[in-house]
Amino acid sequence: KALQFELIDNGLKCETEIIIPYYYTTSKNNTYYLTSLRIDIIINDTILLELKTLNTTIKENSKEHKQIIRYCHLLNKSNINITNSFIINFGKKLEIFDCFNKFNQIL
Repeated sequence: KALQFELIDNGLKCETEIIIPYYYTTSKNNTYYLTSLRIDIIINDTILLELKTLNTTIKENSKEHKQIIRYCHLLNKSNINITNSFIINFGKKLEIFDCFNKFNQIL
């Protein structure tokens, strides 16, 4: 919540814990299941933040990286135009990854 309050206090629109429903299709028999994803933070309807507390460094194409790509894809299908996304890892040491620009570690 502290990050949310700081973003709002600095004049940014901030939504947290956004639930996105979607249908999952099984590969075996094409059965559809309604499920949902929970997105940590969206700023100004264009920037997605995913917050983690992992003791390991997040790698490109890891499940965390694939998760944020999936979130962006589903949001864009819902007419929410995400233009950038970041993973912030508060684990052993603070790490921030820019997921739109070749998965660069920026901190």
